[in-house]
Amino acid sequence: MEAARAQQGQIGWPSDQEYYKIIRDNLLTNSKATLDDLRRAEHIYGATAVDLLKGKTVYKPVNTSASIKRIPLPPIVLKAHPSDDLDVDFIYVQDAPYLLMKSTKVKSTQLKL
Repeated sequence: MEAARAQQGQIGWPSDQEYYKIIRDNLLTNSKATLDDLRRAEHIYGATAVDLLKGKTVYKPVNTSASIKRIPLPPIVLKAHPSDDLDVDFIYVQDAPYLLMKSTKVKSTQLKL
């Protein structure tokens, strides 16, 4: 199984499906890897080799200049915490939404309501 992943790296990290076809059609001479080795490697190390993904993912720049609509806090919260700044957002971890909240003190305490 290590031989299968090592050989996959030596030939330029083709996808697992392409590598399966290469081994199945016997396109590599003197190959030490077999189809069983590839299946075991997929079972033990996961369906996709980590090195296979390196260099194939595309970086999409984030628009940091987009204006964010600020929503004022309710008056009861402002009255109790006039110098707090509250940031709220949703994050997704494995398609499960989580509420993320961060509260900080505003340095200037001269806020007037």
